[in-house]
Amino acid sequence: MGLTRVLPRTEAQVERLLHALKAKMAVVPSGEMALTALTQAAVTANNTSFDRLIDAKVIALYNQTKSNKLALAAKNVDKMFVSHFFQTFNMGVERGKYDAESRVFFGIAVKDKTVPPLTSEALILYWGGKIITGDSARVTAGGAAMANPSAAEVGTTNGDYSTKFDNAGNDEETFSSKQADVTATMPDEIRLCTKALDEIETFYSGLSKEAIRTKVRGWGGVYESDEVMTINAHVQDFATGVMLADANIEVIESGTNHTTDAAGNSVIHTTIAFSVTLRVSLDGYVTQDVVVDFTTGVTTYGVAVKLVAL
Repeated sequence: MGLTRVLPRTEAQVERLLHALKAKMAVVPSGEMALTALTQAAVTANNTSFDRLIDAKVIALYNQTKSNKLALAAKNVDKMFVSHFFQTFNMGVERGKYDAESRVFFGIAVKDKTVPPLTSEALILYWGGKIITGDSARVTAGGAAMANPSAAEVGTTNGDYSTKFDNAGNDEETFSSKQADVTATMPDEIRLCTKALDEIETFYSGLSKEAIRTKVRGWGGVYESDEVMTINAHVQDFATGVMLADANIEVIESGTNHTTDAAGNSVIHTTIAFSVTLRVSLDGYVTQDVVVDFTTGVTTYGVAVKLVAL
């Protein structure tokens, strides 16, 4: 079986290797310190700085996910109230309670009996705003006050949605900024990780190839083989047991991503040797890492992952 060292290139790979290098540095005997003093200092410093950037990104992602969830709930409520207002008003026109001409207060043609399109965030907020200003002008002009829902009730749901919509937008910008911070430092982090692995291989160069690989793996190095391993992953909700579609499964060591189908299943093929770490994520759930250790002679594995909702 041929083996090739895998160079780190993703955020997860860099984070994993920096942690492994730092942990090994703390326990390796002085005579087996494979890294130069300069590289040791850089690994220690970059562990702190890179972790800080990743933590900031994770917090920003959490806030964005929560605010998007709140905005979606507010959107559905506001859309319902706006739609019901126009439906109720149109029925009132049919009964003669309201004048058809009053539709102009809402920016609608007199003969238009339909509910305005509410297919986007902007349209929901726009028509909610037209109800708030238009119904006030309509009542001032002598029209009967609306109820079930009233313009005031629409104003409440529209204002709540507008606030949560803005919060979600701000949190999205914050996450984009934190992601940009991580992306900007990646080239330097990759160079450091590659340099460290090169130094380790050089330090043990007098050993056999197999022994060198064992030593490098002990420092966090990863190898790829020509043998394909198959992992049948099943992702479900921890509390309900419902299988989760569209969950992302990243094989950290290779940087590849896979998605669960409608039944919560994903078939993953990998040539990474010895073991892999699966990072399973889905909006609204806590990200989970699962390690799959490979056994000689076994090429197919089953993994069940239960995600906890935020």
